[in-house]
Amino acid sequence: MRSYLSRLLLLFPLALFSCAHDAKPPPSAPEARCYLTGGGELEVCHASRAEGRYYDTPDSEVAYNVQVLRLKNGAYATIYHGDSYPGVVRSGDSLKAGVEAGPFSYRMPKVARVIHGTLVDQTNPIYNGFANNPFGASGGANPTAVKGFGNDPYYYLFFLGVTGGSDAKPNGWHHVMLGGRTKDFKAFDILGERKGQRAWIPFGGKEGAPGRKPVVLRDTAGSEFAGHHSAAGDATQGLIGSVAAVNKTYYFFYYDTLPEDPQRYALYYRTAKNLSRAEENAWSPERRVGPHLLTGPSIVRVAKAKGMDRWMLAYNCYRPTDHLSDICVQYTKDLSVEGASGLGGIEFADSAGPGFYLGLNSGTGLRSQHYFMTDEAGALATPKDENAGFLTWLDLNGQAIYGADVYWAEWNVRAR
Repeated sequence: MRSYLSRLLLLFPLALFSCAHDAKPPPSAPEARCYLTGGGELEVCHASRAEGRYYDTPDSEVAYNVQVLRLKNGAYATIYHGDSYPGVVRSGDSLKAGVEAGPFSYRMPKVARVIHGTLVDQTNPIYNGFANNPFGASGGANPTAVKGFGNDPYYYLFFLGVTGGSDAKPNGWHHVMLGGRTKDFKAFDILGERKGQRAWIPFGGKEGAPGRKPVVLRDTAGSEFAGHHSAAGDATQGLIGSVAAVNKTYYFFYYDTLPEDPQRYALYYRTAKNLSRAEENAWSPERRVGPHLLTGPSIVRVAKAKGMDRWMLAYNCYRPTDHLSDICVQYTKDLSVEGASGLGGIEFADSAGPGFYLGLNSGTGLRSQHYFMTDEAGALATPKDENAGFLTWLDLNGQAIYGADVYWAEWNVRAR
């Protein structure tokens, strides 16, 4: 959400934003950067030429959290976090989506606003408080999408809302998880409520209509899928992540504050077997992935590695060489979640730690709100078969969210 970026800016030195905007690698950029991961069994390499600008964002628009899905029919769907009303500063958050037939163009396709919030109803979890208050909360953000199993024709979408606060209770906002679905990335349903029953409802209608007000997801224990702590509208944290389907199970990975300490952060997950039945609470209660803490409110995206029974995770980090922001990419040894050979054994690198950073060169500011290309099951996918991953990220150059460009990068992996 917009609030995440506001807070994350405080963690990086302002010197990061003093450089001129330049999408080309500097002359001193190395030909390729390589490092070992996956217990020393894999070598990740990123070439400086394997980058570019995905979206030259207009100054009146917002674009980040860009997930690209490589569909089985050869098309590519893009879904991302945008702004509700382009050209209106602090207009609130919304979801935008578009599809290109292929081949992949390495450019943002033509998109449309598909789910947006309300400017007036503070009880709606996609209330857009930014419209009237630069420090307000704003729901309808940070989407992640995955295809249903088997013959299920739907792609299921999970995105953030905000609840608990109001103009009279400005420090009461916290993140909650909302749900939607689509067959074509054009028409979307939301998980809403009609006549007291949860149902899939086409998004739209007049203010206050069932199709304009999603309900907060509940887990199998009946608890809300919600962040651990409340905060002011521009300081809410947690629940930003990714969904992947592995061995007939959906995994939802996301970061959040520790329940006992809002100043420390960890990686959490939930699982589900079926996402199609609106009347059921699909997701399991939350579990923590492992004992290791994040180095801050870092977005962590997890996916099944392309062509391997391993997890890949990408997260915000610093380079230990020049302390500039980058994206770290690590692989596990297997597909266990809490085990030491899986995600539970990952120690998140900081500026003094191992060099798991890709060595990105495009853009000149804070690299954040990354995502990647996935297949329909949420596993890593790439436009070119020889590559192992395709990443997108937001470049905050000058601390301006409006007009900040989106870039892409690819990397390769080989066994050692």
